[in-house]
Parts: sequence; structure tokens; C-alpha cells
Amino acid sequence: MVFRKGQVAWNKGISPTPEQRLKQSLSMKGRPAPNKGISCSEEQKKKQSIAMKGRQSPRRGCNLSSEIKEKISNSSKGKIISSETRVKMSLAHINPTPERRAKMSEALRHRIVTQETRAKISLINKGKPMSEEQKIKISNSSKGKIISNETKKKISLKTKGIPKSMNAKINMSLAFKNGRKSIIEKWLEDTITSLGYTYETQKPLEFGITDVFVKPNIIIYADGCYWHSCPVHHPESFPNKYKQDNELTKKLIELGYIVVRIWEHEIKNSPEQVKIRLMEILSTK
Repeated sequence: MVFRKGQVAWNKGISPTPEQRLKQSLSMKGRPAPNKGISCSEEQKKKQSIAMKGRQSPRRGCNLSSEIKEKISNSSKGKIISSETRVKMSLAHINPTPERRAKMSEALRHRIVTQETRAKISLINKGKPMSEEQKIKISNSSKGKIISNETKKKISLKTKGIPKSMNAKINMSLAFKNGRKSIIEKWLEDTITSLGYTYETQKPLEFGITDVFVKPNIIIYADGCYWHSCPVHHPESFPNKYKQDNELTKKLIELGYIVVRIWEHEIKNSPEQVKIRLMEILSTK
């Protein structure tokens, strides 16, 4: 059948039934595609791109069988990608537009990643050095993000029962807190500065790290009510955290440190009283 320019196909806008799709598929089985091996010109590619713009892929949301996945994988094996194509692919992923970011995010949102795939990704990235530029990008991408209480609980449940060495805990804490001080931590630092004392922040000690350390032996913690399971406001948020904090305080006192813990609600409700308390403790040094 020959189509003239401007002629509308008789079946335009009519979606084939699943039965018709199956018939079409079976009729084409074993036959090579008429355009196989023919490279599209840049003009043709552009036309196809414009024609598909705004249209949803017909395969979107379809689960591929293991057989089809294997075929797709085998079809790409042994293909040599030129340096020019690699550069183009790389440039397409650098600084994507907000629209492209939204599309990528939506496409990955409901994708289920198996444990096997996670293990493969982990092995691929293991030992790969990260450039300073990459580290800064990762750090900046997390700044200002608000984590909901629901997400916090999910993170807590996921990591529950995983043993970690003290060095790993210190590194995780420092990485998490780098450039992300809480409001109460900032208030604590500003208050100590206003009282005329020098201090160190995030100082690693025998048992974890401190929020603020004042020489020679004063340790001050600003404990968030949610994160540290405040018995007044959030007794059930992290049931073991309050007990762990008390055990840590006892160990540090046994080593000769003066340990001060200040709750978030104390700073918010009675900052002047907290300031007087700090003044009395710091004057003993």
C-alpha cells in the first residue's frame, strides 16, 4: 500500500486489541525487520523524536519476561561504542533539564531493584575513588532536605541490628553532620562563644564524638527530642536511644569528663535558664 503525503491512515487512533497484537507478533516471528541494518539519518531521528514528544511509551509499566530481558542483553553484547557516541551519552546526563530530571525520577520511582542487582552495583562501585567535585555535589544535594518522621523511622528500622565498629559510627556521624548543624547545635555554639569560651565541635573521643568539647574535660550534648527519644515528648521514637545515651554518659564520667546534656525543648522553652546553667558549669574549668 502506498501512502500519499497528507493522507491519513485508516486505522489512526484505533488501538489494537491484545488478541490482534498477539496475531501481529506471531505473523512477524522469525522474519527480519524491513529496516534492519539501515541507519537513520539525523533528519529522520529528529522527525521521530518530534513525533513521539509528549506521547507515553507503549511499553511503559509492562513487566518484561526473563526471556525478553536476555534477548535485549544479548543484542547489545559485543557492540563497539565509538568515542564520539560515548561523549554524546555522557553529555546527555550532565546537567539535565528539570523536565528531564522529572522524567528520570518518575521512570525509576516504581522500579524494584533486587538484592542481586544491589550486590552487583555495590561490587562495581567498591574501591572507586570519588573526586572532590563528586563529594561536594553529593553533599550539596542533601543540604536543606527535610526528612519526614516516617522516613526517619524507616531508616531506623532498616539499619536496626546491623553491628558497626566505633570508627564506622564516628565516620558516619561526621559525614552526616558535615555542614548540616541543627538549630539547637548552632544556638549552643553561639551561646558558648558569647560567654567568652573557646571550644571544639564533633571531637572524636573514646566512646563516639561530642557535640561540643571545652578543654580540659567538659562535654556538652544538644539532644534533639525526636532523635534522642525525649521522655517528655517522644518516648517511643527510638526506644533504645535514651538508654544508650545514659550508658555513654556514665562511661564518660568514669573516665573523668564532666558531661552536660541539654534537651531541645529546654533550649526552645527556657534559653536563659540553659545559658545560666552553662555559665555555672563552664566557670568551674
